[in-house]
Amino acid sequence: MKVYKARLLLTCLFLGCMLLPLRVTAQTAKAVQVKYVSKENIYLNAGSASGLAVGDILSVRKNGKEIARLKIAFVARHSASCTIIRQTGLPAVGDKVVVIEKATPLKKETVIAEKKPETTGVKKKTKPIRRERASQPRISGYLSAQWYQFDDRGSSNLDYKQPTIRFNLRATRLFGDDYRLRIKWRSRYDQRRVSLSSAIPRNEWRNRLYEVSFRYANEKAPFNWAMGRIISNAFSGVGYIDGIMLQHNISSRWRWGLFGGLQPEWHYSTAPASIQKYGLFAAYKVGDYSSHRFESTLSMAGAYHGGTVSREFMYWQNNYSWGSSFTLFQSLELDLNRDWKQKTTGETVSLTGVYINGRYTFNRRYSVGLSYDNRKNYLTWYSRTLADSLFNDAFRQGVRLTLNARLFRNFRLFANGGLRHRQDAADITWSYMGGLNWNRMLGTPLMLMLRYAGFNNFYTTGINPNVSLSYRFRGGHLARLSYGYYGYALKADNSENHRNWIRLNSQFELPLDMFMSGEYQYDWGDDLNGQRFFIELGYRF
Repeated sequence: MKVYKARLLLTCLFLGCMLLPLRVTAQTAKAVQVKYVSKENIYLNAGSASGLAVGDILSVRKNGKEIARLKIAFVARHSASCTIIRQTGLPAVGDKVVVIEKATPLKKETVIAEKKPETTGVKKKTKPIRRERASQPRISGYLSAQWYQFDDRGSSNLDYKQPTIRFNLRATRLFGDDYRLRIKWRSRYDQRRVSLSSAIPRNEWRNRLYEVSFRYANEKAPFNWAMGRIISNAFSGVGYIDGIMLQHNISSRWRWGLFGGLQPEWHYSTAPASIQKYGLFAAYKVGDYSSHRFESTLSMAGAYHGGTVSREFMYWQNNYSWGSSFTLFQSLELDLNRDWKQKTTGETVSLTGVYINGRYTFNRRYSVGLSYDNRKNYLTWYSRTLADSLFNDAFRQGVRLTLNARLFRNFRLFANGGLRHRQDAADITWSYMGGLNWNRMLGTPLMLMLRYAGFNNFYTTGINPNVSLSYRFRGGHLARLSYGYYGYALKADNSENHRNWIRLNSQFELPLDMFMSGEYQYDWGDDLNGQRFFIELGYRF
């Protein structure tokens, strides 16, 4: 374990020393966000100065999920306009945008001077060959400090404080090629007034190293690789590993690879050597996002505790898009059982997960989505000794319908509803949500959001309505006032629980690439009475 930590630390220090001189010449990249949304285009707050170029493919993300894919049609120094290739949601001002595919640069041709009639004693002049400039490294990210505090006004008086430091670094185009460095880290210190249990101490550091990886990702090269705490679309169903991945690009369509390492322990930055993961994958892709594109990946992976099987499974995913009109995603997991798992489950092969999500966009105004998923808890080395009463491997499946309608330029209605059934239960659980977004209300910088949600499961039934009013100032500043209610009733004794809250949010874009955000929330009701404070101060680079 100590040797592993030392190697990881030395690797990070070595990479940091190599990148330090590159930072001087690197382009300063700020966080790319949606600046304005029109009927035909999406406008960004960054341009060529941040490394963007015509033809780049970008992803609009909200809450960590992609809601739209864009292609840059025009770029200025500090802004860019994009066309929508496909979308599963409606982008809004302030949404995060990341580059996922750079446009292929046009080769610069040598300019040949026009021939002139030769004269005696005069040499023909030729223009010098223009050499293509090497790409500069692109470095972006942020470093921020947060403070969160809960002042419990109830009888339990469970006051809570939590200072946090966050660091996010993304470096690309290193050493003149597609070398990439990615670091994402968070450290928190929990301070409670009293210890809640023996497993939850009064004071506790909670460090989380989400990713620290160095990779070569040029798919035009015959081989790619990645090392560190890594994840890849090629084996996303396997999750993160602390190890290495090797990939062979057979052609522009076909590739395959191997990976291996340790399973990370998410609560802390250390990685236990108890669970090892190994596997291989094959992937195929054809087409482009502007017309038709199909991607498919098949992975085989195993997790082991020493010589004992923890889990062996197959993961298969397919992704199809037809321009911006239709998208379809499918994933499948099959557990391959042997040794103790086969004796426990009585099965050689177990279906443990299927997910299908499709979306059709009729036009700029209307879209509909439908998803289906089923899943079953699977046994691992950690859960093998649990009593049957504590481990439920019942089959669960559900379906959800999503509707979006943009009635006019800045007014959108949305709704979704879903049903879920568990094999060992008679009742069907259901949930629903609907609302509206009115951006630039009545031609002002105001935005109104209304949302109403409800649910019904085995134990409770409840509702959760809320409303918010936002004002966006020039320079990217934002203020938001929200009110919400949460109420539910227990079916066992018909008892009810009610809670209200009011919240004030603010965001400020400061000079020198600094930013600040804050939040105040007051809760009152049957199960919670108190106030929350949150503030964050950070620097984007």
